[in-house]
Amino acid sequence: MGTFSPGFAADDLLDELDALMETLPEVEARDTAGDKSPFFKQLSDHLDLNLNISYFHYLTSLDNHDSNEGEAQLKFKTWGGVEKHSFHLEGWLEYGTQDNTYAGVTPLWKDQDRERRILEISQVYGLFDLNGIGVTVGKKIIPNNTNSIYPLSQVYHPLDLNEPSDPRTYGVWQLSVDKVFGDDTLVRASVYPVFQDPKVPSATSRWMTVQPDSDYWYSDEFDLSSLDAMTSFILYYFGGFLQDNDFLKFFLDTKTVVVENDGPGAGLEDMGYSGLIKTMVGDLDLFGSVFHGPNPFPVVYFEDRGSEVALIKRNPNVLRLATGGTFTWQNFEFHTELLYNHAKDNTDDSYISYTGGATITDALTATLFNIDQVHWRIDYAGESVVHRQDAQGYYLSSEYIRPFTKDILLQLLLQVNSDTNLYYHMDLDIGRDAQYHRIGGTYRFYPGMVLEVYTELFDGDDTSFIGLWRDNDRLGCQLKWSF
Repeated sequence: MGTFSPGFAADDLLDELDALMETLPEVEARDTAGDKSPFFKQLSDHLDLNLNISYFHYLTSLDNHDSNEGEAQLKFKTWGGVEKHSFHLEGWLEYGTQDNTYAGVTPLWKDQDRERRILEISQVYGLFDLNGIGVTVGKKIIPNNTNSIYPLSQVYHPLDLNEPSDPRTYGVWQLSVDKVFGDDTLVRASVYPVFQDPKVPSATSRWMTVQPDSDYWYSDEFDLSSLDAMTSFILYYFGGFLQDNDFLKFFLDTKTVVVENDGPGAGLEDMGYSGLIKTMVGDLDLFGSVFHGPNPFPVVYFEDRGSEVALIKRNPNVLRLATGGTFTWQNFEFHTELLYNHAKDNTDDSYISYTGGATITDALTATLFNIDQVHWRIDYAGESVVHRQDAQGYYLSSEYIRPFTKDILLQLLLQVNSDTNLYYHMDLDIGRDAQYHRIGGTYRFYPGMVLEVYTELFDGDDTSFIGLWRDNDRLGCQLKWSF
């Protein structure tokens, strides 16, 4: 069973396609010498606001779940700088009708709760140019290395999966140092002092894979209508495996089940460390990266304590080596990524993940249909396990969570004209016989205001998240206003 993450929305795909022909993503611009206005005036002058108002209607009625939901989100983004140093801030205010979903403000350091924050600071960081050496300090989203739909070489990002088909991505706390050599080579070293678990849906959400009226064995062990955050986390990711597990059932006659989080701490051995090199050879962009730190995909450790059985969530250290690149030729952009994940002491599976595909600007089809542009992006993502988890006491590997182990991923974008786009996204999970489809379009009323309408369809059996969400087919409508 894998973590589901759908294709990008139409506007996101447009932004990426605009960048296909760009050269190496170098150190972000830090030269603000031309702006001599006071710092707080810069923050005001550079402020971008985006209001998104969303409405969703679910096509299948479920007991104790509303078939209609709404949400409003106000995104903000700004920056200010002095000489070659700058400060960047990004986040949003949001609230909606979903029960037990929104609460509070982003903690200063690590967020250990599963609610969506009413005020969320997704990025806050400083950029410093120290004699040609770039330094990034703060909470920042790490850019992708290629244009693959599933960027498997990405280290990790804290995610909000309260609504899995519309996830929120947060920045990673980091200290990064980078240097550009010549015109085409970037070297970066980073330290990530904080590891944050992804947020999962509430126990009463229709996206929760274990519903309160379930007849699973653990219905008597846990109050499924009011699970704590870590129990929800375990059952969300591993519930499909646990529901028919005879090994645990054997212990339940005389023991109590407890769930605990033994996540990474604050020591040096619990931090993440990475290195990256990117370069260009003609029309070929290449990268290589290394990461050592907490496993982004959790595993479960089993402990028999006599009168109780503990299921303990852990993120033991892994070594992740990745490489890949992109090649641009005429209207084609080819991309591939390869990742080797080595689990320390066999506490998880060691495996090779790979993805590859192409983005195509299809001028012929655009001409035939008399529209502005047609863009295709198709990827295949797979995985090969090198060594199975076999460390003593480690009961569940991340196999049940790792996404896109045998998937065909497709994105099609039709730019009808400067104001109208149509799109289709698909995830065909061959390995688990499941599929996801998103069909929609956007229309720009006038600069800054866009209406998006779409439908999302899920199909499959209980071996995949997509299948577990087969009753969540829905219609969506979003009004986006940039000002």
